[in-house]
Amino acid sequence: MSNALSVAATTAALAWRLTQAMAEFGMGGDASAGRPDGADPEKPAIKVFLYRVDLSAARRNDDLPTRSGEAVVTRPRAALILHYLLCFLGDEDTAVPEKLLGIAATNVHAQPLLTRKEIEKGWAKVGPVGANGQDLSAAPDRVRLSIVGLALEEISHVWSSLMGQPYRLSLAVTADVVVLEPKVVPIRPLPVTSRGLYSSAVLSPEVSSVSVAGTAPGAPVPIVAGEQLELRGRDLMSEDTTVVLVGHLELSPDGSSSSKPAPPPTSDRLFVTLPVATPPGVLGIAVEHRRSLGVPPSPRTVRQSPLYPIVVAPAMTSAKVVGTPTPAGGDPRTYSGTTEITVQQAVPDDQAVTMLLSGGREAFAFEQATRGAASPSSSRKTFSIPFTGVPAGDYLVRVVIAGVQSTPSVVDSGPLGGTIAGPKVTIS
Repeated sequence: MSNALSVAATTAALAWRLTQAMAEFGMGGDASAGRPDGADPEKPAIKVFLYRVDLSAARRNDDLPTRSGEAVVTRPRAALILHYLLCFLGDEDTAVPEKLLGIAATNVHAQPLLTRKEIEKGWAKVGPVGANGQDLSAAPDRVRLSIVGLALEEISHVWSSLMGQPYRLSLAVTADVVVLEPKVVPIRPLPVTSRGLYSSAVLSPEVSSVSVAGTAPGAPVPIVAGEQLELRGRDLMSEDTTVVLVGHLELSPDGSSSSKPAPPPTSDRLFVTLPVATPPGVLGIAVEHRRSLGVPPSPRTVRQSPLYPIVVAPAMTSAKVVGTPTPAGGDPRTYSGTTEITVQQAVPDDQAVTMLLSGGREAFAFEQATRGAASPSSSRKTFSIPFTGVPAGDYLVRVVIAGVQSTPSVVDSGPLGGTIAGPKVTIS
């Protein structure tokens, strides 16, 4: 097998061989790689033009399998067939192109294999020698040259692609096969030392709905970090271990002894409590069945349900105006200042945070000015968001993180039951 420079090495070797054949017959000039356009048509020369590359159908699956479930086991290989057009230039009155065609056809037919010497001599004229050079000359597979007869239509297509270049006497030759192989070290997994046969019930878990525990499925109750969720579906519980995946978190179903007691999980319903640190935004939730297999036993995934999307809203713990707002002109008078907002979950510093102020007939939106100034790996719970042009008054404060807005607190009962209670700030 050979490296990526083998295509260029094949072209250079063919050109070097044809140059030597021309010299044996006392023909001036030489053979060189490239398109026939731009060359002196009166000077004896052979242009080695690579116009097409095909994959070898017979060698296409040589590298299977290139990978197993764990790692690369063999080097991936590409077996190529190179199609060349040998264009013969020279004085047509003295039949130089016909002489060169005869020399080339005889040479290719009599010596169909490119030798190591020809490859090394040809490469010495075009590329570096050593670790960064070609290794086609050391490949176990020799490149075979063959003369190919092209139909008139194929010849017309090739020459019409040369943008108006007049037709020159030419001969089609293929180089088969050039095998390209990257410089990667195959990795083989450890051998299997023991085999075991295990059986389990065919369960396909599926989550059909997720809601806050104690509410009706589909009720418009927002999900916040720390809430207990009720999952409904089918085949939720496995015969061994059941894990609930929420984003990158792995959670165990709640039971009677959990911090938030819940009914025992069943095949169509289970409960799980979101950690307080669950990030806001859209997350995928799934139920995964695991079973202890192997020696020593270790948990292995048996089945996993499709992801069910949930939206986790940010939870505000406090909001206040820092210092005394600065008054500005206008009627009514407006103020500028800074609001300090604290949320329950830590938010990455490169995450956009927007504050919404709603009061009376007006509403305002202000974005955190310093977002993206720190590393995405850092996070915080408190944000200072400046505001400007806000009239005096009481304002309901909400925050938008990851495209999800926080939920205001609502009065549960009494004459004001169902009204929004806060959080609020006063600007004056």
